Amino acid sequence: MLIIYEHYKGTQLNFPIHLYDRKVTAQRVLQEFDGHNQHELARKYGYSQKWIQMVMREAREHK
Repeated sequence: MLIIYEHYKGTQLNFPIHLYDRKVTAQRVLQEFDGHNQHELARKYGYSQKWIQMVMREAREHK
């Protein structure tokens, strides 16, 4: 923390909300979904349950 402070003090920094690519996260969600863990996956990856539902719906439509 102090290294970051010394290097960037006085500078406004912006960090992304999600550190993972949405497509990669969607693939992980599809792999980890067990039919009942929608809320846990949303919390784990920092997305809404609605987004998890959309990922699941799109996966069903593409099959």
